Amino acid sequence: LPTLNTGETTGYGILKARVNRVAADGFKKGYIKIDKLIEEMGKYYIVSNWPEGDYTLGHLPGAINYKPKESLSINKSLTSLPIDKPIVLHCYSGHKSAFVSAYLRVLGYDAYTLLYGANSYMHEKMRTGIGHAYDPAKEVNDYPLVAGEIIVDKKITKNNNLKIDSLKVVIQKEK
Repeated sequence: LPTLNTGETTGYGILKARVNRVAADGFKKGYIKIDKLIEEMGKYYIVSNWPEGDYTLGHLPGAINYKPKESLSINKSLTSLPIDKPIVLHCYSGHKSAFVSAYLRVLGYDAYTLLYGANSYMHEKMRTGIGHAYDPAKEVNDYPLVAGEIIVDKKITKNNNLKIDSLKVVIQKEK
C-alpha cells in the first residue's frame, strides 16, 4: 500500500486529511481523457472494473479486469495495484470508476478515472451489444434549477470526533 504522510497520528485524522486533500484537488485532477491515455498507454496501469463477461467482449489493450464491488478491498486484490505507476480505472460510463478512483486516491494511489468510461472508446459496441451505452435522449433530463437554501440542523456524530450542528447549502441561479 502507498505510504501516507499527513502529519496526523490517528486513523481518523489521517482519513480526514486524505479526504480533504482529494476534495481540494477537485474532479478534474482525478480523470484522464481517452486521447491522452492512448497517446501514453504504456505509462499507466489500466483497470477494467466491470463483469468478466463484458471484459471478454472488449477492453483496452493491457487492461486488467477487477470485479466491481469485490476485487479492490484490502483482503482481495487492492495490494496488487502498483504504487509506482499511475492507475487508470474505467467502467461503462466513468461514474462508478470515478468513485473507485477517489477511494484509491484517498488511500494514496495515483489513480484516475477514464472520462466517459468505455463509452469513450467503444460506444458503438456498447450501444449494439454490451449495453450501458450513453444515450443523451434517454439520460439528459434538463431539470430546472431551483434556487434556495437547505439547512440541516441534525447533529451527526462519529466516535465523538465529528459533530456537524448545521449544514447550509445555498443554490443561486446565474444572472
